[in-house]
Amino acid sequence: MQQELQGFQYLKSNEIANKTCDVEKPFAFISYSHEAMDAQIVRNTFSKLYEKGYNLWIDTANIPYDENSWEDAATKALRKKGFCKCAIYFRSESSMTKAAVADELEKIKKLKHIGDIITVDIWNDANMSAGKYYEQMINSDKDAEYKVCERICSIVNRDNSAIRLVSDTNSNIDLLVEKIAEQLEKRGVHGNGSHSEKKENSVINEIVTVIVSDNTVIV
Repeated sequence: MQQELQGFQYLKSNEIANKTCDVEKPFAFISYSHEAMDAQIVRNTFSKLYEKGYNLWIDTANIPYDENSWEDAATKALRKKGFCKCAIYFRSESSMTKAAVADELEKIKKLKHIGDIITVDIWNDANMSAGKYYEQMINSDKDAEYKVCERICSIVNRDNSAIRLVSDTNSNIDLLVEKIAEQLEKRGVHGNGSHSEKKENSVINEIVTVIVSDNTVIV
């Protein structure tokens, strides 16, 4: 109970107001560690994606009424058939050893209606990778953390493709947001003025040329 209360206190102290997820429309679920550095990157990324109109479920914006129900809120969101399209997992040194994250990822993997997991690497060490971190953990004396790491690696393969904050975007959050948005669009989670709409409008603009000359419009 003490662990749950601490988790609920974290949510309340980091609440994101007026940015709740509409679970009756296609959305993506965010899984991450509450460690300070991770949480800051995730919060910034979430806010920018939200501003672009993407429908995302994150715990700090979808807080239940009391500490007895906050853990169930995530499961309820994940089980929304037809609406929860995918998950975004922010992978880091911290999230690779969090049992709560492992539990979430296991649920996500078992839910048949969820397409897949978009992995975003936000390692504190720019040279780190899932493979390197797993090797560190298996050679460490941190048995409990290693077991969690092994669980997560069995769900999200160490060699799977990922969006890498440092090497893919040079630690630019705006570029990171663009790359995540592209993946969300592919999975049916669209923003306002989505990439698919922009592409369609671009094609239309190429086909339809309006020439204004001597007060005559030629289409």
